[in-house]
Amino acid sequence: MSDETLEELIQQLNANDSKELIFIRPLAPAVDMAKIWTKDSRPPIKTIFPDRENVFYFFKNPENKYIGAVFDMKNDLHWYVLPAYRRQGYLTRNLNEVILPCLLRSREEVRISIAAGPFAEQSEKVALSVGFTKLKDFGEHTRYVLKAKDLKQRHVKLEESMPMPQIRYVELKNQIEDIARSLKIIKSELEMYSGTSISHYEELEDLSYALRSYVHNGLYEIWKAANQKKYNL
Repeated sequence: MSDETLEELIQQLNANDSKELIFIRPLAPAVDMAKIWTKDSRPPIKTIFPDRENVFYFFKNPENKYIGAVFDMKNDLHWYVLPAYRRQGYLTRNLNEVILPCLLRSREEVRISIAAGPFAEQSEKVALSVGFTKLKDFGEHTRYVLKAKDLKQRHVKLEESMPMPQIRYVELKNQIEDIARSLKIIKSELEMYSGTSISHYEELEDLSYALRSYVHNGLYEIWKAANQKKYNL
């Protein structure tokens, strides 16, 4: 992903005018986690994967404006800070205190690569300061690794959930039920092409039933857990 793409996402968030589907959850006062999907299945920005969620961490300045981002690519991280806020410790502090502890709760290590260029020296300085160890060079890229056991900030309290408005719960419930109904409609059409002798139609029936069951079990449990404190559930 290019720096230009990350800057564009930051500007969209600050303007509250996103061209993508962005779902945000606060992790700390200055850091939000975001899962981003493109609205188009064939997006013009090819570095945002259209068929899977893209996980980002956005961090803010004291005025509550987003000033930087870290893109979690699973086997690498791409970080970016708006030019006006570089060399002020924002990236180092938020990596160290929030983002890396969050990442290393679900994996044994985090790896990054730093490409040769005008920002390589500063990026390496940040990486080493938060605990990454240099591995070796691969052409114009240098690899680094941070293992969970070497994490500097081990006991960080992160926000575990956020309330789900009841109106959004109802919207999601209706959306899932519409998908379940659509599957049964598709099944009916497919049966007209070759009759009912092919068993694959039943898979659509099973999927439809599973979605309806999820609405009354899984989705409700998620809503209840998210709103436990708010409604004393």
